[in-house]
Amino acid sequence: MNLCGWLRVLAAEGTARGRNEAAAQVRTQVAAWAGGYVRRHAPCSVDDDDVSEALQHLLMRCATGTSRFRGETEGEAHAYCMRVLTNKARDLCRAKRRFRSLTQTNDDGDEAEMELVGDTEVALDEMALRDIAEVFQLVEQAIVRLHRAKDAPGLVESLRCHVDARLGATLEDQLDTHGYLEGDARDETTFVKARNRVYQYRNRGRKAGCAALTALVGEGRLGPDDIEHAVRILGCDVDHGGGEKEKGALS
Repeated sequence: MNLCGWLRVLAAEGTARGRNEAAAQVRTQVAAWAGGYVRRHAPCSVDDDDVSEALQHLLMRCATGTSRFRGETEGEAHAYCMRVLTNKARDLCRAKRRFRSLTQTNDDGDEAEMELVGDTEVALDEMALRDIAEVFQLVEQAIVRLHRAKDAPGLVESLRCHVDARLGATLEDQLDTHGYLEGDARDETTFVKARNRVYQYRNRGRKAGCAALTALVGEGRLGPDDIEHAVRILGCDVDHGGGEKEKGALS
């Protein structure tokens, strides 16, 4: 099967075994050219670890949220992967610049590095792709169960918008999918409204997702190990008793 076919399998709500196989195939095929591509398009120097992180990010975007591959051709598949890798490379370089700007000099003139907080990237060697997808599927089901029928679809969409943003989607990425309404003129007035709409979606999605995750823990359907990475992606913390302890959102 070609890259397009595997991306479509990974984007579908299929079996865990099929999605894991698709993830492995996508990683193998893209890894063959990703190193050179990321190095050419990154606005700073990147190493093998950065390339590996970009690949992991690609697999996350392929399998979760609203930014999964929806194309039908091999050309569209490669363009999709290149776009995600390029955006991640730029994010990595911005993070490196922020890290350098946080470097302080102590009284002795020695540099002391400050930890860059707020990173939500989850490496796939720490958690199976299957577990990510299954946890968020349960969260979406809990949202449907916990809210009125007329509100649930919008909250699920808001959750996906929030997850996409936590995984690296920029405001520009989300304006078309969540901000602008059909027929909107692309002027300053509609931009402000579209931007605010995206922020509202993200905020609603975080609150709904955290509440659903809290409910699942309280019901005993998920344990601490199950939610370890989900709480990082959502931007909230859940204690073992099912109570939510909110964390600061990413800047």
